[in-house]
Amino acid sequence: MAQDKKAEDNKAKDNKAKEKKATRTMLGIAKVFMGIVLSVIFYTLVIIGITKLCDVVYDFSYQVFGEVRVQEAPGVDVDFVVGENESNMQVATRLERAKLVVNRYSFYIRAQLTASGKGGEHIKPGSYELNTSMTYAEIMSVLTGSDKDKEETVLPGVSAAGTNNAGKDSGKESGKDSGEQK
Repeated sequence: MAQDKKAEDNKAKDNKAKEKKATRTMLGIAKVFMGIVLSVIFYTLVIIGITKLCDVVYDFSYQVFGEVRVQEAPGVDVDFVVGENESNMQVATRLERAKLVVNRYSFYIRAQLTASGKGGEHIKPGSYELNTSMTYAEIMSVLTGSDKDKEETVLPGVSAAGTNNAGKDSGKESGKDSGEQK
């Protein structure tokens, strides 16, 4: 009897050891499986994120360098005034609010690139008639004065070149008449 009991105890210990080993094996398999599943989810999210980022970068780049317009022709005419001391960003923000450009940041970068290029054209103060069907290039052409076909009204005290005439001597430089030659 004592040996039977000992045999039963050994058998029970063996069963417990086998159960522990089976449990450890199952947990190991579950751990590997979960690791694979989480890796697949993580890398899928990374790929989706990179794809979305590329899409946003492409769209923004197209807005800066492409032919973007808010509406197709004929569009809506909008009177737009550029103040004397307005920055390109302020103008771009107001253009976006007036629904003349798609994105103020892309227009701002376009304006900066236009101003910094060879023979850079800066936005000039004045009153302009713009249209929602105009491209960024057409809007920049009007605002920089390089489009002579469009009507432009210059603000008082500001010349067509966009410089302030207030307080300057009219026709005199350094006390000499500009037409006088020695």
